[in-house]
Amino acid sequence: MHPIDDREDTFIDCLLVRQAMEKLSPEENRILYYKYWECLTIREIAEKLDKPRSTIQYKVDEILKKLKAYCDLGGQYDEKEGYRTNDTEIVGDIG
Repeated sequence: MHPIDDREDTFIDCLLVRQAMEKLSPEENRILYYKYWECLTIREIAEKLDKPRSTIQYKVDEILKKLKAYCDLGGQYDEKEGYRTNDTEIVGDIG
């Protein structure tokens, strides 16, 4: 693949992630911010949000599934079924 093609693919990937993140709830965005921008542990996020660690871990896993499904489908969404991952699991509403 040509280097320009690689940059174009990366740009498109970045746009899809940004679009997907705009569809997340404020709480979901906050959790991702703490996890990936502030590099907090699950325990630290749980303390900050006053929630059980298991809840935060579950939410992180679900948020990442939603983002992956959105990006894998190129931003397509089925109103009735939500987003589907590659293994056909229905992820649900992202917005």
